[in-house]
Amino acid sequence: MTTSKPYGYLLIDLKPFTPDHLRLRTDIIGTNQSNAPTNQPMKTDYDVEATCSNHRSPARNAINRVTPEDFGHLEQISGSEQTCFQDQAMSSCDDCGIVFENVHDLQRHIKKWCPENEDRKRKREDIEGDEVVFKKVKESDNIEEEDEEEEEDHEDQVFDALMDKASTDNEEVWEEKYNKYLKEGMNDSKAESKANEKMKGIYMKDFMAKYANLIEYSLLLRNGSIHKQIMDDIEEFIDEGYDIHHATKLSLNKNRHLLEEMWDDDDEMEVDQKESDEEESDEDSDDNDL
Repeated sequence: MTTSKPYGYLLIDLKPFTPDHLRLRTDIIGTNQSNAPTNQPMKTDYDVEATCSNHRSPARNAINRVTPEDFGHLEQISGSEQTCFQDQAMSSCDDCGIVFENVHDLQRHIKKWCPENEDRKRKREDIEGDEVVFKKVKESDNIEEEDEEEEEDHEDQVFDALMDKASTDNEEVWEEKYNKYLKEGMNDSKAESKANEKMKGIYMKDFMAKYANLIEYSLLLRNGSIHKQIMDDIEEFIDEGYDIHHATKLSLNKNRHLLEEMWDDDDEMEVDQKESDEEESDEDSDDNDL
């Protein structure tokens, strides 16, 4: 004969401070106990087992009758502990169904991203991905800033070299002005200062001309096959750790055969052009003789 009502739940208490003989718990949620009279003692796990046995086999019940005196040690459980288990609200995760002892554990479980909640997993992956992308972008910005600083330094070196070249190429002009001011009665300091002042415009004009030539050459070489090969090799040598000066020398030596071939081709073209001009000149002279 079946029972008229369920006996509740059978749960395992895994808390570290729970004694081994109290691991199995019945009616931990307290659904049945809340309706039981307060003057009756709580049924133990063994009482439930005995009751189930009574329904299954009356003969066995007569032989193996279980009484509260046989399990007197279970009565040592304090009423406050039972009340704690009965009144405590068991928190569970809505996504995966895991039951937690308290709300704190549930919140920690949610913060660690429940594995059953794909939306949160994707959200976390997106956040982590955004953090990685942001970190990469930030590192890339730092690298670009360093590259810009290096390019600016190289630019200054080029401009300084052009200014020094302009100053060197106009040393004779500076000497003429300096001697002129000395003859006019100025001392060395004033003559030098005035010569430098007068030479500023000349220096700048020469600098601009040299810089313009550099730009024109760069534009003309930009699409050249030989120049491209040389520049690619320079970049490879720089990546290997060489500075610009040594990388340029290594690249030029590596591609010297290309430059020599180009030089030989130009010489052949000049010879052919000269021979062609001579032939045309001879033909013109023959026509005049006729």
